[in-house]
Amino acid sequence: MSRYHFYIANFFLTVAEIRIEPLSSAELVETARRELNENPETRPEAIAQFKESILNKQGITGCTDDGFLLRFLRARKFKIEKALELYVSYYATRKYYPDIFEGLHPTSIKHVLKDGIVALLPNKDSNGRSIILMRVGLWNPDNFSFTDLFKTNLIIVEELLFSDPSVQVNGIVVVIDLTHFSFRQASNLMSAKFARRAAKFLQETTPIRVRAVHMYNEPSIFTYVFAVLKPFLKAKNQKKVIMHGPSLACLHEHVAPEVLPNNCDLAGLAPPIPDLVSDFLSAGLAGFSSCWSLVAA
Repeated sequence: MSRYHFYIANFFLTVAEIRIEPLSSAELVETARRELNENPETRPEAIAQFKESILNKQGITGCTDDGFLLRFLRARKFKIEKALELYVSYYATRKYYPDIFEGLHPTSIKHVLKDGIVALLPNKDSNGRSIILMRVGLWNPDNFSFTDLFKTNLIIVEELLFSDPSVQVNGIVVVIDLTHFSFRQASNLMSAKFARRAAKFLQETTPIRVRAVHMYNEPSIFTYVFAVLKPFLKAKNQKKVIMHGPSLACLHEHVAPEVLPNNCDLAGLAPPIPDLVSDFLSAGLAGFSSCWSLVAA
């Protein structure tokens, strides 16, 4: 049974509310304590306080299941005010960007997955973090807009948050392969509107810890794209962006070839991307709608 089908069988098809799923190891519990200020003994009280702050804030209508609220507390290291800001932003973003959220479903981004532009890799890195691979150089702006890439990443992250509690603790890393990236793609990304949207999704929209963003084989034209984006990134997030240039050795110091697909330009040793796409779609289609409806405003 694959990683995705395991999660579907054990979670998606039976979910009626978003429950608190236990962390799978003492090591994860310790990581949550050390890095996120999470204490299993005081956690119920923290969730209750967070829920009260939501109910007392006018204009907010959203899910208040304990398991859902815990995501936000973990993402903001159990600082209730910060968690509330993220919670408000999570729901406000749905109204700001209807082009992304209306009709959001895995079927709407099949083409992105099948083209191998975005993929959730089945194996985690040495720190237990899930890996999202983006091959932006394969994106053809004549076929669909970058909005579809936003949708794809959002669906993948939501699937992870629903299905794998360890992701809420360890977070994710993103590998962006810029091989074949050219002016054709860059010309669609060099605007303040795009940069503001990209930064908002990265920093303020989803309760996920993005631990690092690895850029590989970035061409000179990408310098201009990143120059537009960088001012919208918080200082701490700017430091998470690592430029590797054309050096696979440098990339592999952070992301081992054993977890990278073997049919890309990354000298990977893991299964090819098309197999991963089929796996993700067949598993994810089954339960996304029911779970997504639970968090609707």
